[in-house]
Amino acid sequence: MGAINIMVYEKGDSMAEAFRIAREVSEIELGTDYYNGGINNCSLVNDWTNRYNGKNLNKLESDALDYCGKTEVIGICIDKPIPNKNKTKSQVENIAQKGTRKWETVYQGVSGSRVVCEGKTQSDCIKKSREYVEKNKDDVVRIMIAKRLSSGNEICAKVSYKKSNKERRGKYVFIGLAPY
Repeated sequence: MGAINIMVYEKGDSMAEAFRIAREVSEIELGTDYYNGGINNCSLVNDWTNRYNGKNLNKLESDALDYCGKTEVIGICIDKPIPNKNKTKSQVENIAQKGTRKWETVYQGVSGSRVVCEGKTQSDCIKKSREYVEKNKDDVVRIMIAKRLSSGNEICAKVSYKKSNKERRGKYVFIGLAPY
């Protein structure tokens, strides 16, 4: 089997992120076959950003293809990312509750960090836990009391990323030889 020249453009906050995204996209589009000619079967072997002057991409492409072996690509940042320099990089949206929230007490049988059974009363939960343990002899079940929201809005706030108006992802190109 041989190799095919590839030149893949991708955006990201860093070269590593852009390469990861390019590989994921390639795998979705071309599949996981090793000889599909995609970047998802390649390794990033070098960063030639310092050799790029804004005009010499064709020359770098030729040099990169001579430098790379099969399954290797060279990365070049052709448009640098601008990070978010805001002091606060998140925003909060509070969601008001109309009316009152109602809670109910429940008993949970917990094995490790997993809830294996639940009951409205402690004795009901113990009964279900015993049935579980009899089928799963190596597990130990702890009975825990908990509160569960029975009516009302369970979401009380949303926290999301606050983008800067100057922020921008970088643009990267990956040049090399993919197995084909």
